[in-house]
Order: sequence, then structure tokens, then C-alpha cells
Amino acid sequence: MKKVLFLSLLLVFAVTGFTSCGDDDDDDASFLGANVEVTVTNALGMVQSGKTVYLYKDTPVTSSTVPGDAKKMIVTDANGVAKFSLNLTELNILESQTTLYFAVFYTVGSETLVAGSTGVTVKRNESKKIEVKIPL
Repeated sequence: MKKVLFLSLLLVFAVTGFTSCGDDDDDDASFLGANVEVTVTNALGMVQSGKTVYLYKDTPVTSSTVPGDAKKMIVTDANGVAKFSLNLTELNILESQTTLYFAVFYTVGSETLVAGSTGVTVKRNESKKIEVKIPL
């Protein structure tokens, strides 16, 4: 009887241990999140590396938008791509889709201006690719 109880407990602990371990990477949208790849290009179509892309949720980018209000920001890689991986809490929880807006800024003197922006609507567990065009 003790042997059966011991083996049962051992099995329960083993199953619990294996099922509780998992990959905690933030770049996986498999749990109702979303992924958006933003490519920044100039007017000639050349990709722009090293540009900071700002994410705004449910707030369209206007001339009065400031970088400090962004929910997230990512710098473009050598291919001009900024990869945003959003988890469930970064999307609208009560709705099945969220409208996201992305912007790139530039500074002239002490003034920060919008160089380019675009918006996209994503659903949970969806991946999209978009482009933000900026001047030369």
C-alpha cells in the first residue's frame, strides 16, 4: 500500500513539474498576443536602420503626438525592421481586435516632429507586416 501511494505521489510531482515548465520568451504571440513588423523606408524606398519606431494603442498619430506618450518603442535593425511582440495585456482585452499606430520622429532645433506614421488593426494571435515611409 505504501509503495502504491509513494509511486502515485511521485507521478503527480513529475507530471506537475513537466507541465509547469515552459518557454517564457516575450516574442511569442501564441497566447492571444500579436506580432507586428514595421519596416521604415525613406522616399527612395531604401530601408532605414537605427530609427526608433514608437507604438501608440488606440490613439492616432497627429502633429501634437509626442514620443513620451508611446506605449512601446523599438529601434530598427540593419534591415530597417522593428519587431513588436505584444502580449494579451498590451492589446484590448474586451475586444477581439486592437488598432495600433506607429510613428517615427525627427528633431529640428528644439521641436520634435512626426517624420512618418501608419496604423494597423490586429486581432489576437495575428502577425502583420507594415511600412512607415519617412522623408530622406
